[in-house]
Amino acid sequence: MFDGADGRASLRIERLVQRGRTVDVHLENGEVLSVDEETVVRGGLLVGVRLSADDIARLSALERQSAAYRRALLFLSYRPRTIREVRVDLGRRGYAAEAEAVIARLVAEGYLDDRRFAQMWIEERKRSRPRSRAALLDELAVRGVPRDVALAALGDYTEADEFEAAVRLAAPYFRRARGDLRTRVQKTLAYLGRHGFSAETAYAAVRRLRDASDGVDEAADDGHFC
Repeated sequence: MFDGADGRASLRIERLVQRGRTVDVHLENGEVLSVDEETVVRGGLLVGVRLSADDIARLSALERQSAAYRRALLFLSYRPRTIREVRVDLGRRGYAAEAEAVIARLVAEGYLDDRRFAQMWIEERKRSRPRSRAALLDELAVRGVPRDVALAALGDYTEADEFEAAVRLAAPYFRRARGDLRTRVQKTLAYLGRHGFSAETAYAAVRRLRDASDGVDEAADDGHFC
């Protein structure tokens, strides 16, 4: 790659040879710099342009940014990510110094958007893995979504949505729970509580499941349930 500034006189670019996504920059002294094609564009590299030691150092920084950007795009190709997840990954890959510039570019280009990530996360949970508002906030916080962004994304998550999520989450657990009806009810209430649902929502959800179950044992309702 580049050696950086070393006090040499400027060198003229004699040839640019494309090799896939890499471009060989042939200098007049016989040196060849292999750079990403994006660096050629961003660095304004053309035949006849002269490069000083400072220019080469600047191109080296651009090349690292290009490499970090490519790494971030690869990371994003597997699934949507948050800004913090990209920042952490770039740091682990040795691109901590380039991370903020790369993130700013990805945000500007629409590849990174914590609000969109939060909305997608919430919709996926609604479809396949129901969660309470509290649990969703915790999950998004773990992934680095700022709380105000997560709350804004949850703006359309109504009490009715939370109730339906509780019913869907509890239904298979209620069916599988062992014991008499009262025991199954108590186990399911505790299960929903562990998943962040309020007592009010849990009681309402389990009442629906109890009332819809076959052979409801009315004696199980001892006055403390709902």
